[in-house]
Amino acid sequence: MTKIFGGATLRNQRFPMNQLTRSAVLVSAVLLGSVFAAAAEQWVSVRSPSFEVITNGGAKKGQEVLFRFEQMRALLATLFPKLRIDPGQPIIVMALRDEKSFKPFATGDVKFWVGYFQQGQDKHYIAFRTDRGEEPFRTIFHEYMHLILSLNIAVLPRWLDEGLAEYFAYTDIEGRDVLLGKPSENHIYQLRESKFLPVDELFQVDYRSPHYNESNRATIFYAESWTVVHWLMLSEEGRTRKALAAVIDGIQVGKNPVEVLRSLGLDARTLNKKLENYVERFAFPVVKVKLKTFHVEKEFPTRPLEPAEVEYYAGDLLFHTRRIPEAVARFNESLKLKPDYGPAMEGLGLAAIHDQRWDDAEKWLAKAVTLEAQNFLSHYHYASLTMRRLSGGFSLQAAGNT
Repeated sequence: MTKIFGGATLRNQRFPMNQLTRSAVLVSAVLLGSVFAAAAEQWVSVRSPSFEVITNGGAKKGQEVLFRFEQMRALLATLFPKLRIDPGQPIIVMALRDEKSFKPFATGDVKFWVGYFQQGQDKHYIAFRTDRGEEPFRTIFHEYMHLILSLNIAVLPRWLDEGLAEYFAYTDIEGRDVLLGKPSENHIYQLRESKFLPVDELFQVDYRSPHYNESNRATIFYAESWTVVHWLMLSEEGRTRKALAAVIDGIQVGKNPVEVLRSLGLDARTLNKKLENYVERFAFPVVKVKLKTFHVEKEFPTRPLEPAEVEYYAGDLLFHTRRIPEAVARFNESLKLKPDYGPAMEGLGLAAIHDQRWDDAEKWLAKAVTLEAQNFLSHYHYASLTMRRLSGGFSLQAAGNT
């Protein structure tokens, strides 16, 4: 899960309590402090074929958020018509209206959070605060670009992945008009105040590198990665040589980017000097683009959500961020509100799989399959469990045994 600030990735959650105490506290907090079950709040779902927005900010806000995501998707379709821009899994956007609404899904000091992007095998979640203006969209679109790039480019070194994501994160879109290549003030400041990494060193940065992991160096790494991509794409020399496409193609067949650039007449020392001059002159080209494939309905389909549905979405987001006890509490609350609600049963089944409680998993998924006949994921998980049981992977207790 990637936080909006600093690009930090959360890998493990640690709590200074024993397991029993921790679970009790988490469940109590969920049930007593739920912002979702409040009768005064009206939650809505706004949906397009590519995204679903869940929000407590009202239908108008849901429409605005979904419109922004459809604009970004249309930009990619316009620029790269052969690009795969749909991951195959649903993308669910939780647009939360304020800090109070967002707090149950954040860890640490929520004042410094504005949102995050959580990729998953079955679906992807985006959660952010809608009261922070443009701030969340920059990093959300940065992370969305990582997802799209991973679908299309097999080999993607860190500098190229982050540089492309940063390039598109600072895109301005008004209706069908797009401005690409806009510089980030933070990047320019860092580039002018920090020492440049030699490009041959930048190209070697990976997940283990201190330049990528240390916060004071990550900033210059992101800034310089953006600069290299910007120069390759938009500078006169880069465009003339079609340098970015050449670098990407070369990397896919195992060539070092320094080698590729040298074949274009750009040795590492020369490129270093050109990049420094590029930043010093502060004359970054921008590109205006008109969206060609932006066919959005005047109003996306919108419907109010029942309290049981909202509790389910909350639980599913918590499940995907590996906060299992809190997720289970939400799923149970959903079933209290609507005892025959299949998605919540599926959620309890998946939580049981996570905890390796195979009998509970099969019980809940069997019920979910019965109630949600069109839900292919429930069928898939239930079939997987059945195959595991038949192959002797675990023993199934009596169907009615809890």
